[in-house]
Amino acid sequence: MTNTVIIEDHPLMAESIAGKVREILPGYCMIVHSIEELAAGARDMSKVDLWIIDLELGKTSAWDFIEHLRAEHPDSDILLYTMHDSPWIGSRIRRSGVRLAVSKSDPVGNLDSALRAFRKGRSFYSPSFADQSLLTPAFTSRELDVLRLITEGLSTAQAADRLGVTENTVLTYRKSLMAKFGVHKIADLMTLSRGLI
Repeated sequence: MTNTVIIEDHPLMAESIAGKVREILPGYCMIVHSIEELAAGARDMSKVDLWIIDLELGKTSAWDFIEHLRAEHPDSDILLYTMHDSPWIGSRIRRSGVRLAVSKSDPVGNLDSALRAFRKGRSFYSPSFADQSLLTPAFTSRELDVLRLITEGLSTAQAADRLGVTENTVLTYRKSLMAKFGVHKIADLMTLSRGLI
């Protein structure tokens, strides 16, 4: 019997994941929609075998939460089920010690495969991550400068002034960073870049 906790902010997605878990991993399956909801509940999490989480966890960094899970629940496994499938993310997933990762853009059968791999004590990375174990996009020093200023909360104009470049130059670096991280929003860029700078 497997105890599984799913942290997913979209109720239909959460129910879909839970259906797959119940089909493949008999046992208890709990759904929470945020880290805050999980923290607010008076539940014993010491017996969780599998955590299924996304990289977008609201105000909490997924990477910080993974470290927390590793420290507090060293015998639990983590399955990342995320829409972020850039080369940097695939590499970062492996460095975090997560051995199960599925892209939401891949066929749903990959979630089944990951759950079966968990049951057998194996690793599984969906095709979006499979060939990316050694790939890390090269960040230029100027891209890292712009990223650092973005994460400090500076506007485009403030970052341009600080770096002594035009706003268009900062926008070009920002666009390049967003492409390398595979995101479309600054908030996602800030969340996923934690630990890089």
